Amino acid sequence: MKKMVDFLNHLLSIDRETITRLFNKRVITHSEQLINHSKVQIAESVKTTFDRDGKPIDEKLFYQLGMLGLLNGAYYNGKYIIAAIFDPKYREGRVIKQFNTISLEELEEHEQTDSD
Repeated sequence: MKKMVDFLNHLLSIDRETITRLFNKRVITHSEQLINHSKVQIAESVKTTFDRDGKPIDEKLFYQLGMLGLLNGAYYNGKYIIAAIFDPKYREGRVIKQFNTISLEELEEHEQTDSD
């Protein structure tokens, strides 16, 4: 996993914009096998449809896969994941500052803090 993180950071040093765009892309999947895969990370999202007055009239759940979710499936070890660290100085858009590893325990703590 460390070699992959080092490689991704090397690619960022060559062309941060392209690597950021690539890793920010997601594709929708309808595959139940992929959605329920034990290792691949799938993002769950909701699309809300609004009427002319701005009131929500419909919500649809959909699932997306990105490069990081795929890599984390390939390098899954049950303890750590590869994480993209975004640069806070860029207010417009999500520019990747670096890649790093984070323990699943740290990730869970971070997600709990975000939901509070």
